[in-house]
Amino acid sequence: MNIEETSQKYLEILTKYHHRKPNPIIFDFPVKIDNVVLFGFDPLHKKYIVIDCDGVLNYEDSRSLTRNWLISLTENDEVKKRFKDLEACDAEIDNSPKNIERPFKEFLTILFECDVTWEQYNKACWEAALITKPVHGGYEFFSRAYTFGYGTYVDSAGPREAVERFVRIRFGIPNTQVAASNYKFKNGKFSGECDFVYGFNKTIWKDRLLLQNECVPIMGVTITDEPEADEPLILASGLDISLLVDKNDKRKQLLERGIYSYPGKFTFNRPEGRRDLRYLLPDILLQERVRYIYASISPEDLVVIIRAAKNVITIGEVILSFGASNERKEALLGSINNFLSIKNLPFPKENSKIREKVINLRTTNNREVLQNVGDIIRLIKDYLIESKLSEDEEKEILNLISRSRCIMI
Repeated sequence: MNIEETSQKYLEILTKYHHRKPNPIIFDFPVKIDNVVLFGFDPLHKKYIVIDCDGVLNYEDSRSLTRNWLISLTENDEVKKRFKDLEACDAEIDNSPKNIERPFKEFLTILFECDVTWEQYNKACWEAALITKPVHGGYEFFSRAYTFGYGTYVDSAGPREAVERFVRIRFGIPNTQVAASNYKFKNGKFSGECDFVYGFNKTIWKDRLLLQNECVPIMGVTITDEPEADEPLILASGLDISLLVDKNDKRKQLLERGIYSYPGKFTFNRPEGRRDLRYLLPDILLQERVRYIYASISPEDLVVIIRAAKNVITIGEVILSFGASNERKEALLGSINNFLSIKNLPFPKENSKIREKVINLRTTNNREVLQNVGDIIRLIKDYLIESKLSEDEEKEILNLISRSRCIMI
């Protein structure tokens, strides 16, 4: 097992135990990552979500924003006559997401030949923004994501004005956080030119997020229904959530082979997100904690955290069973101080009020001491998933450490 494989194995171990019915209370502890340096990048300042529009932000089984825009454009008689040709181009774009340049240019040529005016285009954008049904739970999803420190960026091949209006009205996302196709007009008519989402190279998103918003890819999340088309974005993020409801064989094979997985990267398919976007938030928050530990805590340090937490719990349970003698209390206080002094500890030292419980151990009677000991044990078990790992799971991490040392030698 080489270094890359060892790194990926560590990520898989972390992901496995995080997704084993964790207590939702850990979501109340937003990960602070300001001082973490990863893979040559500057310190992390901001987490982000890049989300597709069509097929993700419209209601399940309803027409997409771009589809509604195209239908609204049929107010133009020429567009109405050539609607089937436009539909054929659109279908080809959907069926071959990695080879869209030719059908997209053909699509633009047809619109140019139809003499689409700015007024018709602008009206169609407004109509599409207003009639497109938003995905269920979308506004709540973005509001909650914001409270956990996530910036949101919408990536769409649809017309910019329609996308900006739709996401602003339905989800409160500002125009500055939207990248979409910019249709150009000259003398009031469509010129046949269009800036297609920063050209046909989406890797520019990586530079945009890094330079303008101080984001680092590993803390990024990509949500899309077209993993093939958005592969550059996916590879630039730390987590990809695909919303493939009816997977064809090719897509299914891509996901099963894990072509998007490499050290620091994980891909999930969550079709339930098409019904309600809020279903995706637990995955994002859990995987955020996974990536925080992966980025800032080595396997060796993680074992130290596990053993320190279990030591507090063991001594505390002895006190609950046999009473709080001065010797046992001092042993417990020493183990708690050792636990709380660990660097990068993924535990809310202040929010959990554990320090208040520790102070009360010295100043209260025996009954209250037992109550506080029980509270301390509960807080550690609730907030620190690692305290509940089995011996076999701990052994798996130790084996990984042994392998990595062999590689270094």
